[in-house]
Amino acid sequence: MQLGWIDFSKEQRSKVLSVLRLLAEPGAVDELGIGIIRDGFADIFFPGTSTIQTRAKYLFIVPYIMLELEKKEGLKPHEFHKLLDMKEIELIDILAKENSQGVIGVDARENLKRKPSSIYWNALRTYGIFANSRLTLSEYIKAYCTVRDNKQKVKSTGNNSRTEEEAADDIDSVSSYFNLWRVPVPSKNWREGLTIDLTYEEADYLRNKIIAITNKRDNLLALILKENRTDFCSYNRFDDLNTMLPIMPADMANDYT
Repeated sequence: MQLGWIDFSKEQRSKVLSVLRLLAEPGAVDELGIGIIRDGFADIFFPGTSTIQTRAKYLFIVPYIMLELEKKEGLKPHEFHKLLDMKEIELIDILAKENSQGVIGVDARENLKRKPSSIYWNALRTYGIFANSRLTLSEYIKAYCTVRDNKQKVKSTGNNSRTEEEAADDIDSVSSYFNLWRVPVPSKNWREGLTIDLTYEEADYLRNKIIAITNKRDNLLALILKENRTDFCSYNRFDDLNTMLPIMPADMANDYT
């Protein structure tokens, strides 16, 4: 449905615009400037996470799609982005078949604005699943396409008679050159039987990756996984974390206090 109106004065126009603003998504105004403090503590206790993340399965789905696209010859960065968006949207129906809880875009479908690759990119870098902590998603796609094109130009040296097998070898060599993805190699038919739930192997792999980042700095998320504290799932208040104080390292306990 489209909504229109005729305004005869600035006052009437302002009233209508005020009503329309009420229909917009609610936002948060950080007038006291404490948001940056909250974010700082969030990074200390639960690095790589955010409130818009819904299911850990995306930490595998996104790399699987990226690895597929990296094997396509001749994709320009904007084409890579477009295909990535398309494949993420295509998976919505597959993931929502058995259990739609937490499936990103289950309501928006093709109108989905923020894709899983964008939502989970920081987590992929933080947990070392993508082995470069600096590159953004766009920067990586651009760099990958540039290096691939340059290698193909050097390889061909004006010779257009390359076989498909030789072209595929070029793409594989670029993938090996970057070699930034740290996930179990997916099967060719990994979409078959795909669900939003982690397999045991995926859960164990992700648990070990998150625990591994403790080597850089102790964090509560890794501690919960290391100690198998399933009771954490029942915590409703920040103060419930008091029960974990006895096993917290000194720095973490100090941060919590």
